[in-house]
Amino acid sequence: MSKKAIVIIASEETFQNLSPFKSIDGLNKDVRKHKELHHNKFTKNMFRILDHLHRYSAKYTGVSFLSKNNIAETLEISRRTVIRACKALEDLGVIKQYEMKRKSDMQQTANAIVIQPIEETVTQESTQNTVNCHASKTTTFSLKQKIKNINKRNNDVLDFDHTYTSDSVPSNFKNIVKKFFPQAKRIEEYHRMTKIAAYRFNQEDVTDIAIHVMLLSR
Repeated sequence: MSKKAIVIIASEETFQNLSPFKSIDGLNKDVRKHKELHHNKFTKNMFRILDHLHRYSAKYTGVSFLSKNNIAETLEISRRTVIRACKALEDLGVIKQYEMKRKSDMQQTANAIVIQPIEETVTQESTQNTVNCHASKTTTFSLKQKIKNINKRNNDVLDFDHTYTSDSVPSNFKNIVKKFFPQAKRIEEYHRMTKIAAYRFNQEDVTDIAIHVMLLSR
């Protein structure tokens, strides 16, 4: 299988467009939430790498462009360990990696690594019984609202089609959702929101949730 061509040029404008946060406070808050949500899945090196990326994501809020070699040397770990940890963080929806090429010679350069915001899709009720009773309605309402929000972000979304969707998004999910959201970034954002909703209410099939909500929102 041939490798996809790199189409994103590393530039100040690109990094600004990739930034998903309005403020440093928002970035700090969501990094803390990621740690709380995934603490039982993080390895020591995943914590260290996320902290390192966080530290270098201030200029373009949430976006860093450190090379894997740079991260490895600074943290005194192997490049292979950095690659594995970044892949694990991406699979959990904590970061998103974008392959970049230089404008000067169009050769590959360091990836842009974007810390992902946590979407507040649902709220906890005071008792587990109440949560179970209202889980479906709350999830449906929240995701429908998020769909509307996504559709309003045309100016903030890099317009790459579904073929550039991250491998962390299951192919069956992508193939269904692309009928509604053809852009890769929108598909990834919706997958992240749906996973959070499923996690909160112990529902395993995120694809069923996505289909149900999208049909209701049309």
